[in-house]
Amino acid sequence: MTARIKQKAQQLFFKYGIKSISLDDLAKHAGISKKTVYLHFADKQAIVHELLNTVLEQHEDAFAACAKNATNAVEEIWKQAQVVYPALPDVSRLFFYDLRKYDAAGWSKVNNYLNGFLLPCFKANIERGMAEELFRSDLQPELTAEIRMQQVNTVFDSNEFSVRKLHATQLMKDLSQFYLHAITTPKGKTVLKKYTNQKDDN
Repeated sequence: MTARIKQKAQQLFFKYGIKSISLDDLAKHAGISKKTVYLHFADKQAIVHELLNTVLEQHEDAFAACAKNATNAVEEIWKQAQVVYPALPDVSRLFFYDLRKYDAAGWSKVNNYLNGFLLPCFKANIERGMAEELFRSDLQPELTAEIRMQQVNTVFDSNEFSVRKLHATQLMKDLSQFYLHAITTPKGKTVLKKYTNQKDDN
């Protein structure tokens, strides 16, 4: 039953946000009573935090797999854009907006993940690419990692690109390609071209 409640909560919260969905709504869509929901979760916040933990764990595992399986730093970023983001649940920006505005503890989880895991991953990738001579030697890893982080924030926390009507996954792919073109050496651009050609052939 816990899994069923989480499944329905994920569908509703990720699509419509947190604020607009009540536990009554959740119970109705799950085909159970509100009392049953309370038997498994203390409140709505507890459900949100369970979902958030699942999403962040999936994201962390996928990023770690990309770093482990990629043959070079360019491929690592390419895999992130092609595999990690499409594999994640389709979370609307409204979910993160509500989380930031109404759930300080939940938003703290996101910030801890971004700064404690994701930012160091970006920095490690940049240093890897520089060592492989695929990324420019004049890059400042910390600053470049922050720029990459801003791209990720743009996807989930901005409407600047809404006029293009791009799905978040496609936007992340486009931003990743733009980022790679900016930081790669001629050698790195040759490697990147191999992956973009593969995309065009599919």
